[in-house]
Amino acid sequence: QLKAMDQLKSDFVAIVSHELRAPVTTVSSAVEMLQDLDQPEDAGTRAEVLGLLSQQADRLRTVVEEVLQVTRLESGRLHIRLQPLPLVSFSKSLLDQLHMEWGDVEQPAIALSGDEVLVWADPEMLSIVFRNLLDNVRKYTPPGSPVEIKIQHVPAEDRVIIRVDDHGPGIPTDQIGFIFDKFTRGAAAGGSWTRGYGLGLYIARELLRAHNGEISAENRQDGASFVFTLCAVAQEATSQVAL
Repeated sequence: QLKAMDQLKSDFVAIVSHELRAPVTTVSSAVEMLQDLDQPEDAGTRAEVLGLLSQQADRLRTVVEEVLQVTRLESGRLHIRLQPLPLVSFSKSLLDQLHMEWGDVEQPAIALSGDEVLVWADPEMLSIVFRNLLDNVRKYTPPGSPVEIKIQHVPAEDRVIIRVDDHGPGIPTDQIGFIFDKFTRGAAAGGSWTRGYGLGLYIARELLRAHNGEISAENRQDGASFVFTLCAVAQEATSQVAL
């Protein structure tokens, strides 16, 4: 077990180093290119390079932030501030934001369904959960593959069930039992290993646990599903919020 842990640590350092090296190299090259440009004559190229710099800076920020999230989770320093949150409106707003961030790259066709319901959630932390799950969908399903997000309120249990269904190749049976473990990465639709360092689903699970929720993964006949739960705001509290 100690050898396995040492190997995991070594793999993690190697993966994160690679994840940081690629955007740093791109940023350095882009800065050199900007220095060589003639500003009045190369305005179009300058704008393109600045856009690339912004994209790679976001990628660097994501890598650092996810590593910090794990550190905070495991040290108990991540503070969850639960509040009544309209889940459907929140999800629609987040999806619009993601579409803008993804830009011109081929995106999954995401459909959202369900009636509005109030849940106890930290908006910032829940945003990370959705982002990590949808980023996982983009990595492991064919480009343009449809994705359905279904929100179902179960009043008898004061629970809300959220399903994220894709139409990709599904999860290999030998991986499905530990895909929420740290440093676990799967193979993409074509069988090749994807870019990443195996923290996204682990973070999603731990954040949902901090919300008193849970998450699981399952295969369907035509794809895979991630199913997670949140606590619904009780009817009495909902009336008070409305007032």
